[in-house]
Amino acid sequence: MSRKKKAAPKSLPIDPIDRLIYNAATTPVKPTKKETILEEAARLVNGPRRQEYGHPKKNFADVASMWTVILDHTVTPDQVVLMMSCLKICRGKTGYKRDTAADLAGYAQCWELINEI
Repeated sequence: MSRKKKAAPKSLPIDPIDRLIYNAATTPVKPTKKETILEEAARLVNGPRRQEYGHPKKNFADVASMWTVILDHTVTPDQVVLMMSCLKICRGKTGYKRDTAADLAGYAQCWELINEI
């Protein structure tokens, strides 16, 4: 029994903005050798993660709302960022991993975006 292969999209978006979004969503997110951790974090926060989860201000507010219900105590988006950063710091105790460092830098950038006026 043979399985049918998934057909490729019939056509790519024509609009340049749509094409840019399509390319960003389908391009692997591996860092290049020349990319610093801060550059990687900025690329992820403003590219794939933003497309997947939306603006950090809304996403972290949603998480804070859920944690407020679970904990029966008010949690703010700022506290969510700080607690997620603590999680990454604790994971760092097992040794350096670039992914953990990039996530930690990404949380710092999200914290800034949450507090933009």
